[in-house]
Amino acid sequence: MTEIDGGFRETGAVHVWHGRVRDQLPPSDLAALADDELARARRAAGVPSAHYAGVRAAVRCVLGDHYLGLPPSAVRFGRHAGPRCTDPAHGRPRVEHPATPLDFNLSRSGPYWPLAVTAGTKIGVDIERLDSAVGVADVALTEDERARKRGLEAPEQRQELFYRAWTRKEAVLQACGVGIFAELETLEASPADPGPVTMEYSEPGIAGRWHVQDLALTPGLVGALAQDAGSVRPVATGRTALPTSRRQQFCAPANVSLHVLGAAMKTPLPSGDELVLTLATLANPHRLRVVAVLAGGRKYVSQLARDMGISRALLQVHLKKLEAAGLVSAQMEISPDGKAMKFYEVTPFAVHLTPESIAAVVPEMTGAGTARARDEKGTV
Repeated sequence: MTEIDGGFRETGAVHVWHGRVRDQLPPSDLAALADDELARARRAAGVPSAHYAGVRAAVRCVLGDHYLGLPPSAVRFGRHAGPRCTDPAHGRPRVEHPATPLDFNLSRSGPYWPLAVTAGTKIGVDIERLDSAVGVADVALTEDERARKRGLEAPEQRQELFYRAWTRKEAVLQACGVGIFAELETLEASPADPGPVTMEYSEPGIAGRWHVQDLALTPGLVGALAQDAGSVRPVATGRTALPTSRRQQFCAPANVSLHVLGAAMKTPLPSGDELVLTLATLANPHRLRVVAVLAGGRKYVSQLARDMGISRALLQVHLKKLEAAGLVSAQMEISPDGKAMKFYEVTPFAVHLTPESIAAVVPEMTGAGTARARDEKGTV
């Protein structure tokens, strides 16, 4: 049986990874997928295909690199038998190979995803964008939840209450392996309570009381995590970057971060090529200023240009360089008045340089990072 990292075992923690994948499909993502995942990705088209494949590749990277000690493509997934449905395509996901006590749960809303990982107990996670169409389905609320929603004056407050209720319910149902078969209008989520809350829901062989807490992820997203109320795992907030594994350089999800719940994670060094590209990209005062401004929160392009006191055209040049190096990410959104707005946010990263760390990655350099770094010469 695969051994779990000692700190993870000692704390009995829940780790919640989350990130945003690209809107274009990198061939490297496909290299990590199983045949059934490839078939599903090919059935989809354009951006939905890229989002699905990117999330599946990211999950394989996290589980393979950080818990199972296997290449992402070697991890094999299956399903637990569902309490209501015998279809093997349904039920809670599980790691089929290698044998492991890990339990994990995944959710996705467009390009955004959270992955909850623990051992020896059932967990569930859900995430929704505040602009997704599920917000019209008030039938999913209990009578008390609908009354509380009607009592709020601001549309933003009603929207937030709905999504808090929805994600809490979905997290519990994900933990149970039930999904949309459940009667959501009878499941009370106490969305007016900032939480954590205890929710009552039972299925054959499944605990009926669930500890549910909201997850503070990227702005514009609402998330929730559910675990057995009888054995609540410790929670400590933290955030760190997940650079590409030196062992699996082909797998590099965009904008991946980790909320450390109860234990620190081991973080592999970047490859030599990635280190060269990162340092070359940051060796520009304008780009350092972009990172510094975005460290205070995401901004749309016009606002960022005003804050920095430079033209949008010059700013776009530097944003493209930073995005190509994986140091920032972009998301197109529609404003209330119908205008398209492109928001940028910094991707959490850490570069810790010592002579020893440089010596460790130099032998793996292929020259690709150096070639891309040459493009930086002459950039304003």
